[in-house]
Amino acid sequence: MFRWLILPLTILFGVTDCRGQSDTLCFREMKVFMDSCFHFINQNRFDRAIPYAQRMEPFYGGVGGDSMKLAGTYYLEGELYRLLERHESALDRFRRAVDLYSRLDPKPNDPGNRGQYALSVSRMGHVYLSYGDQTDGELYLKKALPLLLRFNMMGQYAQDLLSVGGIASDRGNYTEALALNEKAMSILDTLPTSPFGRYLQLSIHNNEAMIYAEEGNGQKALANMRASLRLLKTIDLRDPDAGFYVKDDYVPILMNAADTYFVNGMDDSAMVECRAADSLIRVMPRGRWMTYLSQERAIYAEKKGRLDEAIELMRQGIRIGDTAGVRPDNLDQLHTLLGSLYNEAGRYGEADSLFRIDMTGLRRRGLTYSYFFRQDMFGLCTSLVARGSYQEGTDSLVALSRMTLDQLHRNTAGLSESEQVKFKQGLEQLLDLLYTCLSQGHYRSKILRDTYLLELEQKNLVLNGEESVLAAARRSGDTVYHAWLANRQVLSQQYGLPLNHRQFQLDSLEAAGEAWEKKLNTHPGAFDNRYRGLPVLPPGSATVEFLGFHPCHGRQSDSVVYAAFVLRSGDTLPTFVRLCNEETLHRLLTSVPDEDQLTEVLYDGRHRQGRTLYDLVWRPLDPLLAGTPDVSYSPAGLLNNISFQAIFTGRDYLVHRYRLHRYLDLADRSRTSPGPPERISVWGNIDYDSAAYSQEEPSEAMALEAEAVRKDMGSGRMSRLGAGEVTGLQAVFAKKGVAFTSVQGARATEERFKQEAADCSGVLHVSTHGFYTPFRKDAEHTSQPGLFIAATVNPLFRCGIAFAGANFYWLRGVPRTNREDGILTGYEIEQIDLHRVQLVTLSACETGLGDVTENEGTLGLQRAFRLAGVRLLLVSLWQVPARQTSELLSLFYAGWLDGKDPGAALQDAENALRAKGYPPYYWAGFVLIE
Repeated sequence: MFRWLILPLTILFGVTDCRGQSDTLCFREMKVFMDSCFHFINQNRFDRAIPYAQRMEPFYGGVGGDSMKLAGTYYLEGELYRLLERHESALDRFRRAVDLYSRLDPKPNDPGNRGQYALSVSRMGHVYLSYGDQTDGELYLKKALPLLLRFNMMGQYAQDLLSVGGIASDRGNYTEALALNEKAMSILDTLPTSPFGRYLQLSIHNNEAMIYAEEGNGQKALANMRASLRLLKTIDLRDPDAGFYVKDDYVPILMNAADTYFVNGMDDSAMVECRAADSLIRVMPRGRWMTYLSQERAIYAEKKGRLDEAIELMRQGIRIGDTAGVRPDNLDQLHTLLGSLYNEAGRYGEADSLFRIDMTGLRRRGLTYSYFFRQDMFGLCTSLVARGSYQEGTDSLVALSRMTLDQLHRNTAGLSESEQVKFKQGLEQLLDLLYTCLSQGHYRSKILRDTYLLELEQKNLVLNGEESVLAAARRSGDTVYHAWLANRQVLSQQYGLPLNHRQFQLDSLEAAGEAWEKKLNTHPGAFDNRYRGLPVLPPGSATVEFLGFHPCHGRQSDSVVYAAFVLRSGDTLPTFVRLCNEETLHRLLTSVPDEDQLTEVLYDGRHRQGRTLYDLVWRPLDPLLAGTPDVSYSPAGLLNNISFQAIFTGRDYLVHRYRLHRYLDLADRSRTSPGPPERISVWGNIDYDSAAYSQEEPSEAMALEAEAVRKDMGSGRMSRLGAGEVTGLQAVFAKKGVAFTSVQGARATEERFKQEAADCSGVLHVSTHGFYTPFRKDAEHTSQPGLFIAATVNPLFRCGIAFAGANFYWLRGVPRTNREDGILTGYEIEQIDLHRVQLVTLSACETGLGDVTENEGTLGLQRAFRLAGVRLLLVSLWQVPARQTSELLSLFYAGWLDGKDPGAALQDAENALRAKGYPPYYWAGFVLIE
């Protein structure tokens, strides 16, 4: 990221006299040379100091001379040449110094020469970096690190760690770079405060801001950049000691800050930093600084719609950078941004040429995995697609997508879940381009196969990784997991209170929790769901992988298009099918204001909405699925909210035509369906008004009849659902001879569920009220939980199920003293270890809903239970009448206990209710997520 600065030469250079030299040379003459040399050094007139340093060489290199001091002279000359940016001469002198020191091996009682030996090796690494040679730069820096540590030169050790981290960052190894930064910062925290130490600390914050920006995490980039600026502005450039370290990097840091502000939409703040840089350049003109200022001015012009001006400013910055003695750190970024501006202006030929030239240079420098190489390649693909060169575009996009996915695998360890999601957005942009090409029908067979494998691998990538991490952490039971768990429990409690009742600063709790989560995510086993070949399907089966993408024709569209990959048994290639626009589907799913009425008409072929739903999402697939009775599918986006088994084809329902299996992602198909459970725990007939969590059974007068329709919790009082469902299930379980327990009334508390669910090894069946609410920032200052939880960003706080006594909290906003509030949120569910549970049935309203994403499933209760370790989940998509729910679930359990697999048991139960004349509203509301 930066051209690293050095310690003051008068401190580092250890030669102080010339006694013991050849008798033929005058000691006084040599002393004059030395004094003159350091006189000019102290005046920063390094070009005048070099001749005097060179005149000292004969005094130490002649007969009877001092080779150790000759090495010190070479080191001094190297430093002077480096400051003058005469890199070839600097390398020559440092190399001579290293050769002498390595032969002489400075003794432990000779700290000056030992230090200069280590510094000579370190300086060679930094000079190579100034050349842009990261391979040799890294080689010498890594050689210097153990020497610096051995000689206890901890400030320089921290600086070199930071430099190696910069190389790792340039190559796209962000996890390694962040770890090196953290190590350097911990070392600096132990050293006395100094301008050099502050400079390194602000550099660490700056580098981390750049890393987070490249990962798409604008808020973290902003926080680190602000920390860097605070430290930067404590350094007075007029102070020769303090300003020495940072003067070359002052403007680049200001410009990095401006860039970060632009990314976060803070244009005014960005221009403040640009004006500060402009003022400094007027006083201390430096050509390299102008490249940074040109870049930020260009970004501002582009934001204001002045494309021609932005392009000219970028070209101006590149011209300045190309003629600078030291390659500016932002030159790669200037090339990439200029190419992007060409694309935006529709000048695709110029963009194409620039991207290709820049990629060749980056490849030559070993930066194939760097951020700018990937951005160049993305820009090239954008121009190719915009010009209709789909064949070359798809080839490049598959290669780039694979490269980006590999980088995700290399970097996600040590990132929090939210950081992983943001990092993954870069891959999703590439897939948008790739699917744009496929939707045009221009691709080769290998491209189709590789794209399909990419889709299988990236879908729910973050979920699968987090699930693996939590499973490994629970098995190990280490202190990091318990610290993470304790933090989550405090956050759960605080977010469950109105704003004015919270006792802690949630920002600091969130930051601490994220730090523990990062440590937790270093457990092995995450992100190992790599596909090496097409799935092998049994005869008579097929898979449908739904996906959503933003069409790109020169510029990414805001609209979403749904498509699907269909793979049948025996196929050597999948088939790509374009389906419909999300806007059209959304209009259909909201065409009737009343949700119950919408569900009735949406899955009824007699109504226009029912026929339209089939036309949009399934009719294009029907010809491909002819003769394949067994279909596994994984929905995406709004398709997660559709009950596929109830789609009416014009003659019958899909449940009659196919044996359907629904998965979060098709990777789960490889897991064997569980056999019939040996034990079932039923929770129902819950007393939401229980005032004292008594152990008494509820009176019959308090129980409502099972004919009641389940409603979502809203913000009002929750009514009791009655004992009908529990009683019916108990009869089924008793008849089948399976062990079961039932927890009802006031005994069905949240505390008890958390304790007993973790010990369950069969089925958890919960009959209760459930809720999901979309995000609403304006609800933050309300006092009712049904309202203020909507202002919580994390969707797992905005979904949950109710237990005994919940009405006290739900109506007042605060729980009873020393009691749980009776609302088990998805955030809390994630913290329970449920890996022994075969199936969780949520017989509650809309428990299958949540924040819909295109590639990470539904962020709601189903995700929470998956992270808790549950493999099978039976949830509802709409409010289902209680009596029919009880009948459906009784038939489902009876079929499963008779030996059917769970999917077949549910589908047979649905067909049984359908045969009785019930419309889909009564039997299709539940979906089994395998």
